[in-house]
Amino acid sequence: FEVIRELQEEIKKSAFNRFFTFLPPPSFHMTVYQGLSPDMTPGTGWPEGVPEGLSRDDVTALLLKRLQPLKLPSSYKIKVDGLFAGYSLTVSGADESEVHALRQARIALRDATGISFSDFDSYVFHITLAYLIDWLSEKTARELVDYSAEIGRNFLGAIGDIELGPIEFCNFDTMHHFELLRSLT
Repeated sequence: FEVIRELQEEIKKSAFNRFFTFLPPPSFHMTVYQGLSPDMTPGTGWPEGVPEGLSRDDVTALLLKRLQPLKLPSSYKIKVDGLFAGYSLTVSGADESEVHALRQARIALRDATGISFSDFDSYVFHITLAYLIDWLSEKTARELVDYSAEIGRNFLGAIGDIELGPIEFCNFDTMHHFELLRSLT
């Protein structure tokens, strides 16, 4: 955690900081499976079998009911693969069994919730450090990619494997606070 926080601080000091809004370190997270978001409609991730027009709380209650019988591992181990464009760390399972466990969890969550995404099979796990708030020119984007590779070499080896607890089902209004509703274990 401290190395990731230091990495974020280094990015904040860079010439690229103006392109991002940064998450506070307590909000660093890895999404295993996206839940409901405001732009979802039937055919674009909206939960199968759930009528449109329900409130977030009503949909949440339905999803929690669907998730009730689900039993997932109580922990996962991940490794950092790289720094992507200065704003997220790409991660994967620390070994083949952990890769399999994470992918199986995604399948179980998709099947239980009825939420399906077009990028399901190609989804890249990541830890978000910031969000891009301005478009980059091609030249600036290339410079950011080079910067990310350079700074990544300086920090990524020090991070090591990361032990995560159980997958958590949360509500949130901003990326600064996640309200835990249930641990899925």
